[in-house]
Amino acid sequence: MGRIDPRVSTQQQQALDERKKERLLTLPRMQKTNPPTHLICAQNGDYLRGRIIEMNDEMLRIELRLETREIPRDRISKIIWLHPEEVTGQKPDEPEGDEASPAVAEAEGIRVHVVRSNGIRLTFNALNVDSEKISGINATLGPCEAPFNEVGKVLIGSAIEEAAAETAFQQFKLQLAAEPLAPPENEGGGSERTGRESPLVGKDAPDIRLKLLAGGDFNLDEKQGKIVLIDFWASWCGPCRRTLPLVHSVAEEFKERGVELITVNLEESSDQITDALERLQLDMPVAMDVTGKVGGKYAVTSIPSTVIVDKQGKIARVYVGGSDDFDEELRRALGELLGDVKPSEDDPEKKNESETSTDPVKDSPPTN
Repeated sequence: MGRIDPRVSTQQQQALDERKKERLLTLPRMQKTNPPTHLICAQNGDYLRGRIIEMNDEMLRIELRLETREIPRDRISKIIWLHPEEVTGQKPDEPEGDEASPAVAEAEGIRVHVVRSNGIRLTFNALNVDSEKISGINATLGPCEAPFNEVGKVLIGSAIEEAAAETAFQQFKLQLAAEPLAPPENEGGGSERTGRESPLVGKDAPDIRLKLLAGGDFNLDEKQGKIVLIDFWASWCGPCRRTLPLVHSVAEEFKERGVELITVNLEESSDQITDALERLQLDMPVAMDVTGKVGGKYAVTSIPSTVIVDKQGKIARVYVGGSDDFDEELRRALGELLGDVKPSEDDPEKKNESETSTDPVKDSPPTN
């Protein structure tokens, strides 16, 4: 429960954009084995996520993506402890054997939570109490003490967790990003599917507002009047790597007719995406869904998932998985939407039209 400099004012909380906050607190699948432990806020309001290795009065040393950086302390506004073990289930790294220090050993004494008059809080095992101070040891910070003339209150027992639940830090909790699954090799594709099986077909397409790999933003609402081909993928997904070139090829064929492609990468870094595109030798727009939230809006539980949004902004087709002839499936679907190909008999829209249409002979009034 120990926190380092835990001063988060209401104004600072509101200043952090909700989208940015969600991104900072979402743990991608590739970072589960090496999660960030701290969120550092600079004096200028920028945030940095990483693992603190060392800190003194002048400098903070932090590990960022396996690289070590040093940051002057005077540039830091606050440091928030993320406690990744709460979502990963992994225990924090601890020294072993002779290297283990008393600070990480199981301490004796009474567990207390000290709230200083300036608002700073600290939880530790109290080992000694005299007329001037309470002192003990924190498993991470080591020896610590709190002079009574600086202490507002001391909590013990269940009151510690109850007080912690009311602090501003409860809004800074890591959450696991949703993990899409690649469909089994024998599923997805095939001549029997039409792309209309999903309950999403016919509904308004959920909004997409994401950063683009090449810079700028993608906003689906701005694509009204176009047919938008959306492909959800990840570099680790084998079926995705086979399907992407087919989707890209078909999109290029229909580009001049108002068909636009946007691929949505799920929860990967820009370096991983760039490497994958170079291996596939593809040059295409990529929107980065780093939290998986957009994928959730489209009920993406398996990848690749390909969605076609019509000119009116409604979902026209949803394909889960790929196939060797997936490009032909897409061509036929786009041809139907553009009026080149007669819709198949199982088109629900055409079926409804046929059920409600009138027979000009059958419904004509009788003649004398």
